[in-house]
Amino acid sequence: MTFIPTKQDPIGVAVKHFWENNCPTLIDVVSDIAEDEKMDAAYFFRNETMMPKLERKALRWCEGRILDIGACVGSHSLLLQQKGYDVTALDASYEACLIAKKRGVVSVENQDFFQYEPTHNFDTLLLLMNGIGISGSLEGFKNLLIQAKSMLTDNGCIVFDSSDLIYLFMDEDGEAFIDINSDKYYGVVNYQMKFNRVEGNCFDWLFLDPDSMREIVAEQGFLIEKYDEGDHYDYLVKLRRKD
Repeated sequence: MTFIPTKQDPIGVAVKHFWENNCPTLIDVVSDIAEDEKMDAAYFFRNETMMPKLERKALRWCEGRILDIGACVGSHSLLLQQKGYDVTALDASYEACLIAKKRGVVSVENQDFFQYEPTHNFDTLLLLMNGIGISGSLEGFKNLLIQAKSMLTDNGCIVFDSSDLIYLFMDEDGEAFIDINSDKYYGVVNYQMKFNRVEGNCFDWLFLDPDSMREIVAEQGFLIEKYDEGDHYDYLVKLRRKD
């Protein structure tokens, strides 16, 4: 395991601050679709009872050898590890990976998913907290599935959650208004994270509507094995390789 320090990592600096001081640690979240928000770094350290219903169900859908993608400080990895699974926590944040290791995650990889070359394949790829957002676009999601397929065993699966942002474009009568001539998919949000004096780079994050998801996963050779919906335009899905 090699940890690679990264610059401009406000989330990493924030989770380190919370880990060392155990006090309110608020990350500034700036986006091009809503007012600026605050995210408490404590949320990354939540236990199972604090997790949303779909998140807890996602952990039950996992099987075999698991790669927890975007694991941050390893909360999901720890729970799966405690249940007896062989799980690897993968995250691009140096500080988050260090903390995951200190919290007890046995296998931690400090790498970018799209650059990761594992020494073995996995039975489950897990992407929670809208982890597929790392793909950044509809085309990027296709690339994520291509990369995922190269990491999966023959009967491997992908478990992820996401949300449909259509509700942000609805009027009082529930009618949605989207610019169909726009080059940008309505589920792509541009973000920037800030903590204290550390400002991260701006990045695009994908929220994928269910219809587009179904179309793309079928195109890339996956079957939807399980599907469940949350309370507010969010959903959970389990994909299985069909080839």
